[in-house]
Amino acid sequence: MCRVACPIKQVNHRHYRFIWLPCCWRRSSELHLPWGSEQQDDIWTVRDARPPEAAGGASLTIEIIEGVEPLDDQRALAVKKTVPDVLREILFDDHPAREPDLDEAQQSQPVQTYAILDGAKVPELPAMLEASGLPHRCLFRGTAYKELKDVAPWIVQLKEDANFCRHLFTSGTAHWQLWDKAPGIYIRSRASLEALWRYVRKFTRIQDESGKWFYFRFYDPACVAIAQPLLLAIDRSIRQPLPHPARLIVTGPNIRRPR
Repeated sequence: MCRVACPIKQVNHRHYRFIWLPCCWRRSSELHLPWGSEQQDDIWTVRDARPPEAAGGASLTIEIIEGVEPLDDQRALAVKKTVPDVLREILFDDHPAREPDLDEAQQSQPVQTYAILDGAKVPELPAMLEASGLPHRCLFRGTAYKELKDVAPWIVQLKEDANFCRHLFTSGTAHWQLWDKAPGIYIRSRASLEALWRYVRKFTRIQDESGKWFYFRFYDPACVAIAQPLLLAIDRSIRQPLPHPARLIVTGPNIRRPR
């Protein structure tokens, strides 16, 4: 949840407002996170707009991957790929580089691959996630979850050999072929699903210059591609960052790095 002075473009869904932000950003020093007590670290429940006495260190890096050729239906293949070759090492590297800021115990924890997916782009996403058998959780809670879960963002822990993983990277017109829908973004981290869920929820709402709150679609690949300064500023402002670094990976149809 972040307050940012910037123009907005909004659409309405019931009585909620979702926004897409244009590619012009004011200084990151104008960003503020509302923080209360240590017990109120879930910023969805906090309304105290004081900045933290000492912001946490940066947890997030962002990488944009252009020109990825998606999978086809692979009908002629006995052994089907679950991810395009160019993304295999990026998303499922079995031997990731050591991270110098982590101690031996932290280094020993495996790097996991997560996706944050957009229910507004993927019809019946909650049912698809349930059928996948993969660990997952909605980023919305309470009333927002009850009213918006079908169009809400969801986080899921991916496994390379899972059929659902293949579906994310397959192009086509079938309902399960999701690549062309640009369904979401990907994260690599040693953090647990629970820890990452708590962290990414802090990006789900922002406040405009007039004081109005909006849901921020940070999980839309096209948004991330132009909104990197905003996302990194929010990350640097979080009082309790992730215990492990997170690498946010953006790819999809027509994704381009800002020029």
